[in-house]
Amino acid sequence: MVQKIFKVTSKYLHIPVRSDDPESFYYIEVIADGKVKNEFLIGIAAPDEQFDFYAPLDMKRYETDAITLVCRQENVKSNLFDALIVGDELENRPELYPDLYKEEIRQQVHFSPTRGWLNDPNGLFYKDGVFHMYFQHNPFANHHFSTNVSWGHAVSADGVHFREYGDAIMPRSSRYHIASGSAIVDENNISGKGHGTVLAAYTDLSTHQYHGRPAITSGCGQMLMYSTNNGMTFHYFDEQAIISVPDFEQWRDPKILQLNDKTLCIAVYETFEGKNCISFYKSKDCKKWEFCSRIMDFYECPDLFKLKVTNTDEELWVVYGANGKYHIGRFEDFTFTPIEIEGYIDYGDAVYAGQTFNNYESDTKRIYTAWLRDYEHTWTYKADEPNRKYGFSQAMALFTELSIHKTKKGYRLFRAPIAALETLRDIGKDIMLNEATKANAPYEAVFTLRKDCDARIQVGAAWFTYDSKNHRIDSSSGKSYELCSDDDLSVRIIVDTRSAEIFLQSEITMSFSVKQAEIKADCGYLVDGKLYTLKSIWKK
Repeated sequence: MVQKIFKVTSKYLHIPVRSDDPESFYYIEVIADGKVKNEFLIGIAAPDEQFDFYAPLDMKRYETDAITLVCRQENVKSNLFDALIVGDELENRPELYPDLYKEEIRQQVHFSPTRGWLNDPNGLFYKDGVFHMYFQHNPFANHHFSTNVSWGHAVSADGVHFREYGDAIMPRSSRYHIASGSAIVDENNISGKGHGTVLAAYTDLSTHQYHGRPAITSGCGQMLMYSTNNGMTFHYFDEQAIISVPDFEQWRDPKILQLNDKTLCIAVYETFEGKNCISFYKSKDCKKWEFCSRIMDFYECPDLFKLKVTNTDEELWVVYGANGKYHIGRFEDFTFTPIEIEGYIDYGDAVYAGQTFNNYESDTKRIYTAWLRDYEHTWTYKADEPNRKYGFSQAMALFTELSIHKTKKGYRLFRAPIAALETLRDIGKDIMLNEATKANAPYEAVFTLRKDCDARIQVGAAWFTYDSKNHRIDSSSGKSYELCSDDDLSVRIIVDTRSAEIFLQSEITMSFSVKQAEIKADCGYLVDGKLYTLKSIWKK
């Protein structure tokens, strides 16, 4: 065993991290005030070992004067912790974090964590003019890894620029996995923790038999935590699951919402009789949860919300799963009845596990984001993975607005960029798309396609075509969509260092993983438009 005490004289403990084979990593306990607060699996580099990058541990979150790191494994170097550095903000330590936010693979108009792996958005809520975005986060590796997964936390006042805080919810031990979930502002004090308390629901999973450690099954299920400081720190509502593990294969990703002044609802992904479904539970006190109903054929990370149909007083509900396939219908007596089964939130292949913000101040729009996957970087560790030297991976999709429209083809869910994204536009110039349009990412191209002429637009390796006769869009993802409008097609394409997001008519969106992509048009006529360079969200 080896241990070392670190006085909390600054915010961070900077840890030199190896991103090599996780089988060589160490189980590290963080002890504060005599109690084990967290346990992680980290590739800590001793002073005489090579490392790939520094990763910060927020010591202030433990609210104590000193923390102790302990490794209880056998045959551990006595100087294991000697290369760790107590220090201040990352931006002020260029010797530890060179080229911070300017790295080759860093998206410049999309949020990504300073360090660590990112995937599903979690716990999205809006309060006091601020978007709070949590996300699946491994703070100490640039791959997912079954252990260490926490809820990272970033906030934004405009949905474009972000400030990242330390992880808000971390696993109790390395044998637990903080899986996806959601959050809501308890405005009516249903929880009894006070008006305006933030409630976070997530799935506590055992990491099963990872690195020879036995699985933990007790206490697993849907957990509830609460925060009285606007989601900066959380406490267990009850250390036991509010909804225990059922006799199903899957039981995760709770979406919590408020149905009325006295009742909360949770939508949970489950398997039932071997089929994927979303199950709905209700509670009037956050303690006792009653199963109500289920809807079949949805997989992972459910979302459920109510909106007024645009330009009407009619209210309808939307439900979808991780792949973005949605149903529009009614949610009465805790039972969802579809009236329209049509389409995807995104017709590309890069976004996954999208969620919307609870408590957003609009009854006609929901703000949406998703994990924007970078396919070059793998989910798990591989020795030959490119760019291992970088201490982060993956990004979040641009914030967009979801709205329900009644069209001549029925109800449809439209998606459009939030207005604040236009504030990133810098230099604009006229362009012709008959030849390849080259620009350094990030940039935005805006143009119009004629309704009476076929077209093919290519962005890097991704593409979509427009069939003017059938008003149909086909994309390289294999998805197709029949447009509801017969008008000319307005097109916006936002290209970043690792992605392209394409918006057509504010009616459909296609997101792709690409690198520094140029735009090519093949449409039999000259297409003129505007090209804007975009300012980085990381510039101070």
